[in-house]
Amino acid sequence: MLRLGLGTVAVAHPFATATSATYGARMNRTLDLLMSLHFLGIVLLGGGLLGGARLLVLATAAAVPVGLELAQAARRLLILGDIGLTLALVGGIGAILHRPDRVLAQPYMHVKLTLVATLVGLHVFTRIRAKRAAAGQAAYPAALFVAALLLFAAIIAVVVFKVPFKSPQS
Repeated sequence: MLRLGLGTVAVAHPFATATSATYGARMNRTLDLLMSLHFLGIVLLGGGLLGGARLLVLATAAAVPVGLELAQAARRLLILGDIGLTLALVGGIGAILHRPDRVLAQPYMHVKLTLVATLVGLHVFTRIRAKRAAAGQAAYPAALFVAALLLFAAIIAVVVFKVPFKSPQS
């Protein structure tokens, strides 16, 4: 612990000195900001993707004029997912580039990144299907909505519970 005029700052870096204490605090604030951006992106992506996919399922089952309106609404809602995906990727990649020793050292991270890559592919596929459905050309199976829901649940389970990927020191 180092006392710096306004209070006490816990220094995370093992080689921290009195001069590097403010640098360490700045590093932690930047990582916190990036992770907050990442979390905000995940929330927006989840709302946009799951809401848009559900509207596409309903559009597939609806009559022609109502189905086309639902597909248009799904396209607009999926734009929210695009914004969320962008924020999540910027925050996540920024956190990895900012502190690779902290972020990539987590034993579950490779599994999470694989699931995220699958989720990104499903989001792109859903956007393509929404464009076609708005033109009256394609259906969206309910199984893809369930797949998106299960992917989100799997990512959350891996990150929160870290099962079975616990590191030896935890």
